[in-house]
Amino acid sequence: MLLIPLILYWIMAYFPFKNRISWYIHILFTSAYTFMILFINDWTEISYYLRPVCIVLLGCSLFRQMVTLRSFKFNGLNRKTRIFLSLYGLLAIYQVFICILFSISYITSTPKHEDAVDLAFPLKGGAYEVVNGGMSSSMNYHFSHRTLDITKLTPLGSRKGKFDNPESLKSYPIYNDSVYSPVEGRIIEVVDGVEDNVPNSLGRSTTNMIIIKHQGYNILLLHLKKNSQWNLGSYYF
Repeated sequence: MLLIPLILYWIMAYFPFKNRISWYIHILFTSAYTFMILFINDWTEISYYLRPVCIVLLGCSLFRQMVTLRSFKFNGLNRKTRIFLSLYGLLAIYQVFICILFSISYITSTPKHEDAVDLAFPLKGGAYEVVNGGMSSSMNYHFSHRTLDITKLTPLGSRKGKFDNPESLKSYPIYNDSVYSPVEGRIIEVVDGVEDNVPNSLGRSTTNMIIIKHQGYNILLLHLKKNSQWNLGSYYF
């Protein structure tokens, strides 16, 4: 995930650009690419806390090259260079266009408060990230079902230990975490006894879950651990 942006930042900082046009095109592409990986990539695969590092590196590489900006002169471009810069420029424009569409989708899809249901966060005692969420299909492939996925972070900002078995549920801090009702409502269905999914594999068509009726809506808590201990006391209604 970090290899491509690191290469782009190195080029921006140290590559001996022959003219400003090529430098501007590279800035445009690198900035748009950084925007996309910051908001679309799942950083919990490596570390969520590395996200700001990309911003810092982008700023440092941009500043370093700007110091020598005055020495840039417009040199004549041969045919091969013009073709390369034209293709690179089109790629940069395409990348910027995708960023604009993504931003518009984010802004226009945000629901009005009066149309939303207030939900309390269902997990406690740690750092968490919504890895699949948002109010459009461009941000959340669960959008059609109005659902989202939440993972718990390790102290290093990943969803599991670096050297833990990725196919073991115990490698993930979210496993065995307590889940709390996000609303006050009436439980209308409880499903239990379904085998837990193996990480990084397609899930079953059924899952352990609780369905809570709240203000005419069904609130589903999905992918719960098999044979969980349910506390249906004062917190669940």
